[in-house]
Amino acid sequence: MKKQTSPTKPLICPGCNKDIPDARLQRTLGRKVWFWGTIKTLDREDLVQKIVHWACDTCLHSGKALIGHPEAQLYCDFEPYLAYVSYEKACETCHQAFVFSKEEQQHWYETLRFWVQSKPKQCPACRREIREEKKLNTELSTLLMEKEKLTIQDMERLSDIYEEIQKPDKSKYYQSLVAKAKKKDSLQNDV
Repeated sequence: MKKQTSPTKPLICPGCNKDIPDARLQRTLGRKVWFWGTIKTLDREDLVQKIVHWACDTCLHSGKALIGHPEAQLYCDFEPYLAYVSYEKACETCHQAFVFSKEEQQHWYETLRFWVQSKPKQCPACRREIREEKKLNTELSTLLMEKEKLTIQDMERLSDIYEEIQKPDKSKYYQSLVAKAKKKDSLQNDV
């Protein structure tokens, strides 16, 4: 009696969405990855069970995917990246679609060393705007820490910041303080 073999589960590449034979996984199968306190040598079943993010050799060679380096990534109970593939997301702020590119993913997880489970919630433009708002708020807080020691330049900057964050009343207030301070300076210089 012949031994029956179970059919192999399809292994769909995240880059090209094709069923990939083992022969097109030479850059993935056999790689060693630290997982749950041990070093694991990856086999086909690990890819089927999605314990790592991966891509086939064709996608890696063509540039559709970038090779990942798990040893440079921060992960514990989430899958590391053996490969990065660009994918589309919707921005939570402006609701527009944006691409989380393979290059940006590699930068996030291997250079900036964000945890691999972190994902952007906003598109690059909204993230830039949020960073700029935080920067302005920090500058505003720093300037306002010692209100009694504000120079004319500080008050002009406060006026500009309030204009940028669309608080015209506050901007006008600091413009009036600047005008008073300049008038006081010119009177003192005339004496």
